[in-house]
Amino acid sequence: MNTQSANRMWPFSGMSLSTASLWFDVANYALVVSLVLGVIATFVIVRTVSIKESYWDVDRENAKERIATLAAETEASKAAIAEANARALEAQAQLAKFKSPRSMTPEQQSRISTKLGIFKGTRFDMAVLPGDPEAALFLGQISKTLQSSGWEWIEFAHPTGPLQFTYTWPGLPNVGQLGGVGIDIFINSDHFSEFASASQALATILAEEGFSNGKVGSAVPEQGIPNHDTIHIIIGKKPL
Repeated sequence: MNTQSANRMWPFSGMSLSTASLWFDVANYALVVSLVLGVIATFVIVRTVSIKESYWDVDRENAKERIATLAAETEASKAAIAEANARALEAQAQLAKFKSPRSMTPEQQSRISTKLGIFKGTRFDMAVLPGDPEAALFLGQISKTLQSSGWEWIEFAHPTGPLQFTYTWPGLPNVGQLGGVGIDIFINSDHFSEFASASQALATILAEEGFSNGKVGSAVPEQGIPNHDTIHIIIGKKPL
C-alpha cells in the first residue's frame, strides 16, 4: 500500500489542530479504558478461576466419596451374596441329610458292638413304625449290630401269646407294628433292675453315634408289649 492510499484511508494529514487534538484525546481515553478493562478482566479471571477450582475440588471430593460408598456397597453386596450362597449350601446339605436314610457305617457298627459286648446275652425285641421303609431298613442294621454284640433277638409276639400286629421276614424274629419318632427304648417296670444298665448304655451309645433317641425309660403292661423279660427297641420315624 503506498502513502497516497494510506492517506485516503486515514485522512490525518488534512486534519486541523483541534480535530487532531480531539482524536488524540479520544484515543488516549480509549487506551486507558482498555487497559483498565484489561486489568479488571484479568482480576476477574484470576478470582473466578480460583472459585471454580474450589468448586471443582469439592466435586472431586464428592466424587471420591461416592466412589468409596459405591465400592463399600459393592463389597457389602458381595458379602451378602456370599452369605446367601453359604446359607443356600447349608440348606441344601440339611435337606440332603433330611432326605438321606439313617444308616450305620461299618465303623459305627463295630464301635457299638464292642461297647455293648459287656451286656452279652441281653434279650431284646423290636418294633417298627408301620409303613415306613426307612425305619424298617434301619431296624435291620440295629438288630444286626446288637446280635454281633452277643445280644439275643427274640420275637415281639409269640404264637401262643396275645394277638399282635407284626411284620414277619424269613429267618428273623417277628417285629411289632408301632412307633413314634426316633428310637424308643423301653423296659417293663417288673424287670427294671435286670435291664436298666443295658438299656441306658444302648441309648447313650446310639446318641454318641448321632442317632437321635425318642423316649427312654420304663414301660408298663398297658402299652401292649407282650414280653416283659426283654428290652423293647422301637424304631420310629426319622427325626427332622
